[in-house]
Amino acid sequence: MLGGLLTLWNVMLMLAGFGLVIIVHELGHFLAARWAGIRVHAFAVGFGQAIVSWRRGLGFRRGSSEGEYLQRLQAAREGRQDADALGLSPTEYRLNWFPFGGYVKMLGQEDLSPIVARPEADSFSSRPVWKRMVVISAGVVMNLILAGVLFVVAFSVGMREVAPVVGVVQPGSAAEKAGFAPGDVIERAGGWDVSTFSHVMLESAMAEKNEPMEVVVRRHASGERATLKPVPEVGPGGLLQLGLGPAPSNQLFASTDLLSDQDRERYRAMLVRGGLGTLEPGTALVRLNGADVSAAGAIDLELALERSGGQPVAAVFSGPQGEREVQLTPRAVFERAASESPTTQPFAVEHVLGLAPAMMV
Repeated sequence: MLGGLLTLWNVMLMLAGFGLVIIVHELGHFLAARWAGIRVHAFAVGFGQAIVSWRRGLGFRRGSSEGEYLQRLQAAREGRQDADALGLSPTEYRLNWFPFGGYVKMLGQEDLSPIVARPEADSFSSRPVWKRMVVISAGVVMNLILAGVLFVVAFSVGMREVAPVVGVVQPGSAAEKAGFAPGDVIERAGGWDVSTFSHVMLESAMAEKNEPMEVVVRRHASGERATLKPVPEVGPGGLLQLGLGPAPSNQLFASTDLLSDQDRERYRAMLVRGGLGTLEPGTALVRLNGADVSAAGAIDLELALERSGGQPVAAVFSGPQGEREVQLTPRAVFERAASESPTTQPFAVEHVLGLAPAMMV
């Protein structure tokens, strides 16, 4: 139930964001039209009938004020009064019942009949061509400005990124040939300091083809720095890559709300099998056998279990409810590796010491 509500909330956020883009786009047309001296009949947020509207000289109205505005103008003409003396604005600001998107209605702009011209001096068709070009282009310009503002806001608030810690070294890849190992922390790539794993991938994709790429790493085991020179190779997507994968996080899922009920049960059962059933989502591994874990916390846990000789490993996790120590007892299982068949996709097989039995019919 909660997962469905969150999905609906995400859809609403997407529609609201789409509406914001359109509103800013139309605001560009509106401001440019006012600058160019074009009469604007309506600046509307949303589509359909008006819920409320506001017009200078009339104030707020339920629904549209267009009818009342036209009646007052007609009465002024019949009484031989100056319509401008009424202090009524020709522009109505509307909130329509379907609040996603919006539009600007200008005098003389007929999208369905662009060849129709209006004789009024303040109509769209009466303005010089260069001013009409400014009005038409202003929407796109406002969207570019919005994109720049949102870009600055997003990076000012911060974005979650994966640390540049090696978790997987693909067999036979450029990384394996150059000597990368799980747990290595990448500090420089292609002559640039890196702080995220995506930065490493970008540098490898932009590297010179068939040329070595200089990468500085801090070894996980010794803490010493080493300079490796892998030669990026073309990957399945046509981009150059090293054959590296990021290290898994040392934090449990921060929230399982977005998972389906079935996936949530599977996740909970997996934690119980691993001896972590008492931990809450968002809990992070901080110490192993009394020693603080490094940036490659998940790699530290894997190595500690491998070297334990089957003895329990004391793992301390920190979460919203404080620290909690869990005794993790490793058990021996067959290793798994990917194998390929000439007629099928790669599949996983269990093996001992890298040896797997031949599959025969």
